[in-house]
Amino acid sequence: KKMKKSLLFTVLLTGLLLMTSCESSGPDSRDLLLGTYSYTMTGSYVMHFAGQDINVPLGQGGTMQIKKDGSGNRVKITGDEVSGKGVVEHDVLKLDPESQTETKDGITIVMRAIYAPAQLINGSLTINVELTGTVSGGGYSGAIEGSQIITANKQ
Repeated sequence: KKMKKSLLFTVLLTGLLLMTSCESSGPDSRDLLLGTYSYTMTGSYVMHFAGQDINVPLGQGGTMQIKKDGSGNRVKITGDEVSGKGVVEHDVLKLDPESQTETKDGITIVMRAIYAPAQLINGSLTINVELTGTVSGGGYSGAIEGSQIITANKQ
């Protein structure tokens, strides 16, 4: 009977060790994307407001950092004129959608950005962004639509 308990204990202990060793999945997939990038943004959006189509060009550049954001596969982006949060799956960056509301001179703009997944290729990320939203105020309301491309090169 003592041998049976000992064998059962050994089997349970082996199973427990296997389970805990499977939990550590090896290297952190975020490590590939972490670092400092120089970036450029190009694109535009159109505001349909008060019977007019107002074209707003988007063109900026600067430096951004991709850093770990807690445990798991979460990352955050900080830098000149850019910020965001998302996840890394293998070598693909998937940013969370973002919304921003701004009111100025009685006009309220609600803008939403949806980011396409971006794969790190030869130290470069190309992030395609779909921009949508609404503009309202002064008795008028309208839609916002556009796109943006962020090209980031690892330094």
